Amino acid sequence: ASISQILRKSWSYTPPLMVTFTLVASAIFLMSIPAAITGILPLIILALWCTIRLAYAAFFVVVEQLTPMNAVKASIEFTKHLFWPTAFIFSLFFVFSIFFNLLAQVSGDDSFYISVMLDSLFSFLALFISIAFFRLYCLERQPEQFLFKEAKSKPTVERDDEL
Repeated sequence: ASISQILRKSWSYTPPLMVTFTLVASAIFLMSIPAAITGILPLIILALWCTIRLAYAAFFVVVEQLTPMNAVKASIEFTKHLFWPTAFIFSLFFVFSIFFNLLAQVSGDDSFYISVMLDSLFSFLALFISIAFFRLYCLERQPEQFLFKEAKSKPTVERDDEL
């Protein structure tokens, strides 16, 4: 495949991903507003539940080529049995986010280099979390059945079934 074909195919996912992220962000935002205003624990838990249940929607758009609304529905169904592993991955993100935020406050805003280093570490953390989510998705969905549907012959894909 040429670079232009790769870029064209990648660009074709942009509109459905934008719609998917808008749906997911709107749902999380609408669930978070009452929690933020009142501070009532059940509302906070409901907002976190919504976040966890919608975590895989983008994968369904790209890998399985679902429409944004079907991807949201698929993510909710998918996390029915993966709620706690997904919650654990999210909790890692929150713990490290708090840690990096504290480091940033301690270091102050004076040092450009420390700020760049902390931003880089935080970006790496976000990338790691995305990879962890995708890894969990791959172990559960076996996406090679979707990824290679355009290919004439299915390539050999080694799968590691251990987390």
